[in-house]
Amino acid sequence: MDMVGLRRVLVAALFAGVWMNHSPVESAPSHRFVVTAAQVTDLGTLGGAQSAALDINNSGQVVGWAATAMGIRHAFLSSGGTMSDIGSVFGNEDSEAVGINASGTVAGTLTDQAGSTAFIMNGSAATSLFAPIALNPPFNSTHATGINDAGEVSGGTPFFPTFWFSNAHAAQLAGNGEAKGLNASGVVVGDGDGKGQVWTFKTCRIAPDEACAQDVPLPDPAANYDPVYEAFAISDQGEVVGTATRTAGVPSPVKRAYYWNGAAAASVELGVLPTGSNSHGQDINGMHFIAGYADERTLPLPTFNVTRDRAFLYHHDFGLFALPTLPVTGLLGSCRAFALNGLPLSTGLVQLVGLCDVAGGITHAVRWDVTIASVPIFLRP
Repeated sequence: MDMVGLRRVLVAALFAGVWMNHSPVESAPSHRFVVTAAQVTDLGTLGGAQSAALDINNSGQVVGWAATAMGIRHAFLSSGGTMSDIGSVFGNEDSEAVGINASGTVAGTLTDQAGSTAFIMNGSAATSLFAPIALNPPFNSTHATGINDAGEVSGGTPFFPTFWFSNAHAAQLAGNGEAKGLNASGVVVGDGDGKGQVWTFKTCRIAPDEACAQDVPLPDPAANYDPVYEAFAISDQGEVVGTATRTAGVPSPVKRAYYWNGAAAASVELGVLPTGSNSHGQDINGMHFIAGYADERTLPLPTFNVTRDRAFLYHHDFGLFALPTLPVTGLLGSCRAFALNGLPLSTGLVQLVGLCDVAGGITHAVRWDVTIASVPIFLRP
């Protein structure tokens, strides 16, 4: 081998060694998500004035409540652009659907003169879900807050506020509070034990009547936050989102959406919109996208500021992205996002649901379709 060839071999070996010894560079993300388009769709009502969408599955099926022509709130299922009155199975009683899983099973709550009853619905067949122990009205009232793909339901009662249902068996969870949602493993998230703290609940053993609880940590330093705070959703990976009250700094007190990865010693704030002071975390999917809403200043006046809520989609790659409002929402109207689905990234789509103002105090259920692109970091805008 001549000197030129030897030099080439040595240089190649040198660069190979440099590359191999810099594995952090190799593992660093090469792409990031950006929002390329977003549109909002009014899902309508059941003949009345108002509606609100509360959950959506990966098939694009949306559930919530909508007013009938008689002004009664009925649970609805919206699929393929058509809103169906699934609450009609209960007659003229109030009902709402709060969750829908991958198979289309719906969880919700029926309210009548005797109180409220959680239910699950497959097609037109509804099954009532009762309290963990036999109680007299109104303490036997139940309400649902979420459902997972296994058909387990989170919810509460006035007397034992935190529970879940599995195969129609009700289990009280540790402590008193409010169960807000659950993931595919049956881990339930909510507020717990009357302490104003946030807890996640998980069955401790095979017997479904015992559970364990863990505090969700506040952002650091925790002393800057009110000890009363909320958790609203938990992903299948155990990540939690919710809302905490920051009591230190300017301005304060303010509401702040937070995210916890399920393992860190502290959660993190998600921030606010450029002209706002408050934000609220509502849902999270397995790709770390978060749904919620935050305030923004719309008409700064000399003596006071006019603000409204804007629905947002959050990802750590792009922060809070304010979602579009309906044309009739106007500068003074608000929109809030409550849930999102978890479509495969290959679809390039994230769908969220919630509500938007259409007139003073009147809201309509809406769906947002957000187009997401993955771009090389060196080409990012």
